Amino acid sequence: MRSGLVLNSSALTNGVSLWGRKIRAAASRLRDHSPIAHGVATTMVSAFGVYLNSRFIDPLVFYTDLHAICWPIDGLLIGVLLLCSRRNWPWIMAGYVITTGTHLRLLGEPVIQLAGDTLCNVFEMVFAAAVLPAFNNLSEWLRKPRLILRFSVMVLIGAPLIPALVWSRFAHAYLREEFWSVVGHWLSGDALGIALYTPLVLVLASRETYQLLRPGRRLATLAMFGVLLGASWFIFHQTAYPIAFLIFPILVVMVNWVGFPGAVLAVNAVTIIAAHGTISGAGPFMFIQGHHEPFRIMTLQVYLTIAMVMSFAITLTARERDDFQGQLKLALEQMEVLATHDSLTGLGNRRLFDQTLDAEWSRARRQGMSIGLLLLDADHFKSYNDMYGHLAGDHCLCAIAHSIVPRLKRAGDLAARYGGEEFVVLLPGATLEDASTVAASIREGVEALGLEHKGNASGVVTVSIGFSAVVPDSILPSQRLIAAADEALYAAKQGGRNRVVSASSTALTTCDA
Repeated sequence: MRSGLVLNSSALTNGVSLWGRKIRAAASRLRDHSPIAHGVATTMVSAFGVYLNSRFIDPLVFYTDLHAICWPIDGLLIGVLLLCSRRNWPWIMAGYVITTGTHLRLLGEPVIQLAGDTLCNVFEMVFAAAVLPAFNNLSEWLRKPRLILRFSVMVLIGAPLIPALVWSRFAHAYLREEFWSVVGHWLSGDALGIALYTPLVLVLASRETYQLLRPGRRLATLAMFGVLLGASWFIFHQTAYPIAFLIFPILVVMVNWVGFPGAVLAVNAVTIIAAHGTISGAGPFMFIQGHHEPFRIMTLQVYLTIAMVMSFAITLTARERDDFQGQLKLALEQMEVLATHDSLTGLGNRRLFDQTLDAEWSRARRQGMSIGLLLLDADHFKSYNDMYGHLAGDHCLCAIAHSIVPRLKRAGDLAARYGGEEFVVLLPGATLEDASTVAASIREGVEALGLEHKGNASGVVTVSIGFSAVVPDSILPSQRLIAAADEALYAAKQGGRNRVVSASSTALTTCDA
């Protein structure tokens, strides 16, 4: 029974993504078939969404004298505009104008006042959406250049300030309202609405958000939210201490633990708790009373806006740090590759081979196991270079290297360029028989490449290979294994090339002596 109640975050994420794809596909088919019908449908959906906002979301952020703590619709529609193609923006705004105009007209607002109010809000939303980068996915969007500057200055201040000044001029001239008071109410309420609800729309549209409830992370996420909401309730429903600052360290921890999606959801939840407590006369701003009450609400608005912008800034800083660390790690890995690998063939270089041989030799001696080694030399390579040129010679060496690698089957096997046209293959744990098998496979593979070499007896590029294998003891040096393979390679060349020769038992006996 308990397992049936556990939320499957993967199924939730996939379900949301599936329905999103179906809706977009249906909208795309309708747009291709009839652009006008698609536009009208978009307007109807927008109008219905604005209506739902006025019925269910707006009541959460109003207080008794009908001045709003924030205006959700502005932030919500900016988020929707970012999710949609710009060619759909006029239709979306048309839905807003129809619903808002009808609603305000039913409340008895004069037509000229209604038109001015509505047009100012349309300008604000379109301007803010145009300033911000288009949204594809949350991770990519958060990495857009100068995003925090655009969001905090151009969107939270610039977008509401321009219509606020225009509307306040109208309100002062025709409605006899105090100019700067209207500017303050418009700017603070709209800025908070955008700060809260634009990121909320983008977060709810992102798969990343639903990963917060994946198994293994779900309990920690819920615990963090529980701590934040409990602390918020205490801060904004007590009257003894001005402790508004306590919410910020908790938000910092949340941003680092649950990321930007969790922080956005958290600040929106804190807003409801803070608004309820402040309206009730409790919380850290309760000392602002009487005729200064509008300033108390404005202080709350600024406080909550700062909380969201701070979460935004911390997220971007953390992502920039992670990106820098990733780039630094990649650069270090590339430097390591350059330091330990041959730039022409991509195989290990002499330095990597020497390091690996020392480590594997010590391990083989401790564990009493055999270690094998192959030395390869391209036959008549100097004449190949003279005949075909150095570029062709480089291509030949790369072809040999690429032929060696697939024939190494064990995880610890190492192929390296030993110098010039010589290659070395280290085979930890390999017996003499194992080394012989690998050597024969490599020789056959190189010959099968069929690279033309008129200066070679076979008419194609071939290699000679000498190999050895031994169980190290406390006396035998690792360099003697190389010397034995080198002697075998010399014997292969003397014997006519394009052949595999094992180190003689005499050489190994000499090593032991």
